[in-house]
Amino acid sequence: MDIEKTLKVVAEQATGYFTSFVDVLAHPVRRFEMPAPSLLLATDSTGELSYVRLSPQVWTFLAISVFLGATVQVAGREKSWEEFGTALIIIVLSWVTFASALHGLCRLLRGKGPYEYTISVSLQILSVTFVISNLAGFLLSRLVADGHMTVRLGSLLAFEFCILIVYWPVSLITLHRLPKWSWPLLALLASGGFVALNLALFVVYAINHPERFNIGGS
Repeated sequence: MDIEKTLKVVAEQATGYFTSFVDVLAHPVRRFEMPAPSLLLATDSTGELSYVRLSPQVWTFLAISVFLGATVQVAGREKSWEEFGTALIIIVLSWVTFASALHGLCRLLRGKGPYEYTISVSLQILSVTFVISNLAGFLLSRLVADGHMTVRLGSLLAFEFCILIVYWPVSLITLHRLPKWSWPLLALLASGGFVALNLALFVVYAINHPERFNIGGS
């Protein structure tokens, strides 16, 4: 009976996740509802620190997406829960920091959207992109290079850029009611900057784990 209940809960959660996944692709500007006390802090118009309200569903969606994407990314080699935990922390910090910087840019362009909307929508888009790009990169590397890690990561970054250059600028322009001329600027700084950040992180990872990239090998 307990097994049946567990399977039912797992099925419901999986259905809910993939429903949200498709919904983010179809409506990238729509954010999760039911805001709760935030894990983030921001400065309000008076200069005082205030809580930013984000739905807990955002963090759940992000964690599941990172787990799925990371599982695909490390397919074919030994997995570690400690490594996943480290990756989750780095990803959350880098994504929130980058999205915060983009919000500042949108404000400079006279954007109207609230900070928490920028963070929520950005995390949703990045979560979906992380899963799709990892899966596509893995499949492509299997087809052309027998799963070679360098080819896999190169493919991942290429797919990541192609998705973000469409979804992220359009979402920010809609959310902040920015002029259409801002699209090239946001495409370059948001999509290109984020991919460059990931490339830098991968280089650092490769330096610390050369055996997984055949660096210095035969």
